[in-house]
Amino acid sequence: MTEEFETYRALLFSIAYRMLGSVADAEDVVQDAFIRFAGVDRDAVRDAKSFLATIVTRLALDRLKSAQATREEYIGPWLPEPIFTGADADPARRVEQSEAVSYALLAALERLTPAERAVFVLAEAFDFDHAEIAETLELSVSASRQLLHRAREKMTDEKRRFTPSRDEHLRLIGGFLEAVQSGDVGRVRAMLAEDVIAVSDGGGRVNAARNIVRGADHVSRLLIGLASKASGDFRITIEELNGLPTIVTHLGGRVQGVVALAGEAGKIAEIDILLNPEKLPALR
Repeated sequence: MTEEFETYRALLFSIAYRMLGSVADAEDVVQDAFIRFAGVDRDAVRDAKSFLATIVTRLALDRLKSAQATREEYIGPWLPEPIFTGADADPARRVEQSEAVSYALLAALERLTPAERAVFVLAEAFDFDHAEIAETLELSVSASRQLLHRAREKMTDEKRRFTPSRDEHLRLIGGFLEAVQSGDVGRVRAMLAEDVIAVSDGGGRVNAARNIVRGADHVSRLLIGLASKASGDFRITIEELNGLPTIVTHLGGRVQGVVALAGEAGKIAEIDILLNPEKLPALR
């Protein structure tokens, strides 16, 4: 049973991670699923993959519901944890279909209710049909359809930002870094969509904007201000996180933060700045 479970570990972690946006929580859910799987009569399990996916989805949904109250009390905006998906990624944390779990998508999923998120993840990322979703979540098929419809409506404006090509994204990052490092507000502003937003997550642990910054003027000034405060031991690398090249900042030889960009029509539409040190251990 252990060998059989390991066959599906990457899939199970993928479901839990998409549901929860937390590496540690996803790993806990997968471990709980293993304990439950080890305790059942194997002869009673017709399809181990479906059985395990159902356990993980239900455990993640329960955890997500309980996390809602905690996130409402969170200091400032809440952003999910990124995960390393490069060639040397930990096999136990490998996310299947990494292109479908971009950081922009993961952040946008926070705008859904737990039930909407569960249905959207199962349908969009793993191609579950409504009968399978209904059985997994103990819903009616009609309820599954309604939840998916609502989730897709909420995600319509975001979806075009999720799937840039690797080359397009690298060009966007390169232009962004050059503009910010130039110190020219006008040059930075020219790269931003008029309705761009900047979301900073310090979690009350480090200094970060506690409200979403909106509009090209305000965001460009924020970025130039942040760049001007960089010290001599500050450096930047580009790492593959969540399937795309992403800016990782380092201070004093340690990972300080992650800056994820979401583009639209050649402009930057969203900048997610993750600085909460509690969400960065997976990158260290």
